[in-house]
Amino acid sequence: MTLFHNPQTLTEEPVEMTQLNLPPSPERLAHINIEASVYNILKNIGEEPEREGLLNTPNRVARMFDEPTPGYHVDPEKTINGVLFDVDFDVMVLVKDIDFYSLCEHHPD
Repeated sequence: MTLFHNPQTLTEEPVEMTQLNLPPSPERLAHINIEASVYNILKNIGEEPEREGLLNTPNRVARMFDEPTPGYHVDPEKTINGVLFDVDFDVMVLVKDIDFYSLCEHHPD
């Protein structure tokens, strides 16, 4: 439980974020939707999402997607920051033995 000072009453009285009636951030809303989807998948395959061993699984899956998908929420122009430049060589740099995982539809399994 994260506590915040109450902006509605301008008091120092701590309140839970859920008590402020603020809309969730886009990131939190995405997590809520992913958690609901995983819950439904578990139900539809015959599992019991409410049982102790699976209770936190929807949240774990939602958090798991944060690692491979951070670029989905980044402005590439800001990331590149004008770093592209011309060079006077035409050799390829080859890096081997790197694990590669992709969620892109154009990369084969």
